[in-house]
Amino acid sequence: MLFRSKKAISCNPNYQGPYFNLACIYSLQNNKDKAIQYLQMALEHGISQGIIERDADMDNIKNTTEFIELMKKYKRK
Repeated sequence: MLFRSKKAISCNPNYQGPYFNLACIYSLQNNKDKAIQYLQMALEHGISQGIIERDADMDNIKNTTEFIELMKKYKRK
């Protein structure tokens, strides 16, 4: 899945899906920094915060300061 998501980004860098997939993978691996990095890219490309908040794959990072601040930064008004 890691390779496929990175390949998908190289084919279509404007689609948020692969960025979010990588954020999920890194979160599940407890790699907080990489998870936040790819989550930010997914948000920059328009992923819904509702999807992020409901996805159990994000549970490892949901209570971190970085996650909370990132979600505040991209909160839709």
